[in-house]
Amino acid sequence: MRIQIPISRRALLGKLGSVAMGLPFFGELVVRGLVAEAGVSTPAAAGKIVRKDSSVFNGAHCEEGVRMRETQADAHLLKNSHVYIGYVTLKAQPGVVFFARVGACLFENMRGCTAHVLTSKEAKQPDAAQPALASARTVYMRPGQATFLPKFQLFQTGAADRLITSASECIEGGLGSCWLMAAIASVAEHPGAIPRLFRKRPAGYDVKLFDTKARRWNTYSINDALPACRSGSNFSPAYAKPGEADAPSVWPCLLEKAFAVAMGNSYLRLNGGYSSIALEMLTGARPTNLYPMKISVEDLHDGVSDYLRTDHAVTASSRFFDRTTVSDLVFKGQIAQLHAYSILGSRKTKDGVSEFQIRNPWGRLGLSKPGAALQNQTDGTFWMPARSIAEHFSTITVAKVK
Repeated sequence: MRIQIPISRRALLGKLGSVAMGLPFFGELVVRGLVAEAGVSTPAAAGKIVRKDSSVFNGAHCEEGVRMRETQADAHLLKNSHVYIGYVTLKAQPGVVFFARVGACLFENMRGCTAHVLTSKEAKQPDAAQPALASARTVYMRPGQATFLPKFQLFQTGAADRLITSASECIEGGLGSCWLMAAIASVAEHPGAIPRLFRKRPAGYDVKLFDTKARRWNTYSINDALPACRSGSNFSPAYAKPGEADAPSVWPCLLEKAFAVAMGNSYLRLNGGYSSIALEMLTGARPTNLYPMKISVEDLHDGVSDYLRTDHAVTASSRFFDRTTVSDLVFKGQIAQLHAYSILGSRKTKDGVSEFQIRNPWGRLGLSKPGAALQNQTDGTFWMPARSIAEHFSTITVAKVK
């Protein structure tokens, strides 16, 4: 989700103009120390279900809605506590239940939503030096263990040992970081732009990010421990997820971790934000916002196409579709409200229709089907007519990838 920033923080941030709203930074923070080896046990037996009004789970970890009475939903949740952390009901869709998988983070102060949260005893965080986690039943684990990413690599390697990145490797997880993952995916389409942010060191990685207030590049040192949650007998990344591969690239997970360190040493600080901020931190370039409602269809298509041809990363932020309910579980067609997307390409069809290639950072087009993988074969990518952009998106953000 894109704009769900707590009121107390919003008051500090000021107004959003054509350039990104600035967030407080904490200098060049260096994380040292080792993570305790993960002796992680299965969460204790499920406890009670707590109803939290004006709260909602992040849609990236939610499944399609099903019609079900509350008593039936409670029974299903308790029976499947190894899979789900709770469920959501919406004012906009009475009688419909959206189950949230383990690792999903909560947004609070969201009108029209109720989160039904399953409580349980959970493992203690193994290393207080790591960024604070943002969800229950989530722990830190190192890739390469038999139960967690046993085969992995930092980057895929192409011809002449060139490091390769792509948007399809960037999948939003339980954290509400679509604003960040959409920006990362857009930048990842530009060869070399992501690898140059990383430097390997003996105990982990140094990651460069741009400080939007001090106007300088800072280096954040992190180790390779990642937030993880149980998935059957194994564990999977809880927040940013690598794309499907025999040896998946973990750079998206590590880059998200570096952002968490830069923005207060807490993943919770990434739970809602603006893609303009993410683009500036990734590129060092001041972003520009375009407002589709104020631009003709052809001028919008020609302008964004020109940005794409000239090494710019482009994202799009969706509109409110139902103001009674503040949640990205509300859709208009294939677009979730209050959600960030990447724009990866443009074209004109044989019939002369101007279109944009849009990508959902969830790695799928809509909510997940029950029991299905969170990422599917669509990778969340589709073509949308330029004439439909203003109807679905309030803002398009562009930044030069230097």
